[in-house]
Amino acid sequence: MSKKKVLLVEDDSDVRLGYSVLLKAHQYDSCFAADGAGAISQARPVIVVSARDLHANKDRALEAGAKVFVQKPWNDEELLAPIGELLGGGS
Repeated sequence: MSKKKVLLVEDDSDVRLGYSVLLKAHQYDSCFAADGAGAISQARPVIVVSARDLHANKDRALEAGAKVFVQKPWNDEELLAPIGELLGGGS
């Protein structure tokens, strides 16, 4: 079975590294974009992980095409569960 690929948008390179390690440990290939425009040009479905105000940004992200909005700080399951659901393989 081939690994499923996940695209995450994160502007902080240290945080991107952490995501990469987490996803690799759970058998996902990962790629990253530093902003939304870069992400849209690469792939869908989009999962937004943000530290910005949940109430002000969640609706905007979903209306713009994101499939899931995850609020920082998050625990591993809050990120892995929707990835598994969107990719049809569970976490």
